Amino acid sequence: MIRYCKQCKREIPKNSLDNWTYAKRVFCNKKCYSLWQKTQKISEERKLKASNTLKGRKITWIKKSGKYIKCKVCNKEFYITNSGLNRRFCSRRCSKLRENNPGWTGKLKETIRKTIESLYEYRLWHSDVLKKDNFKCQKCFSNKNIIVHHIKKVSSIIDEYNIKTIDDAINCQELWNINNGLTLCQDCHKEEHKK
Repeated sequence: MIRYCKQCKREIPKNSLDNWTYAKRVFCNKKCYSLWQKTQKISEERKLKASNTLKGRKITWIKKSGKYIKCKVCNKEFYITNSGLNRRFCSRRCSKLRENNPGWTGKLKETIRKTIESLYEYRLWHSDVLKKDNFKCQKCFSNKNIIVHHIKKVSSIIDEYNIKTIDDAINCQELWNINNGLTLCQDCHKEEHKK
């Protein structure tokens, strides 16, 4: 028995389907089924039944009592419900602009430092320092578990040169100076930070 698609009228391929599954097929693929569904008219009886299913239910997506306030960052007006009255920002993007966030604890330097460490220039600086020190710890001359240590801290360089953006960091020459780097093993690095 050959079956034909209800939508495109092509023969439905049997492929690896058993006879029972093949006998139930009406469409050749999901695309034909969705095209056929779009052409079907919904009866008045079905529309009435669908509308009656929601009657008497409490609709939760209708706006509750609240008010419009202005975003502290972009001054865009947005609606908040009474339960969200402590909200100050229109979106997550605005709330993450740290200087304007009242919960910000001053971790801007930490964020900039992590961003600097992800830059290509940082990787170049890192490899140049390792080459300069012949891939050996400069205190115990071990070549295992080596780390590049900043002689002058990155946070103090960020403060000194007032680095606020990635462009500022890239243009700061002291940040990429290989003489500010020192190759140490992990143990010597811990000792260095205890000082």
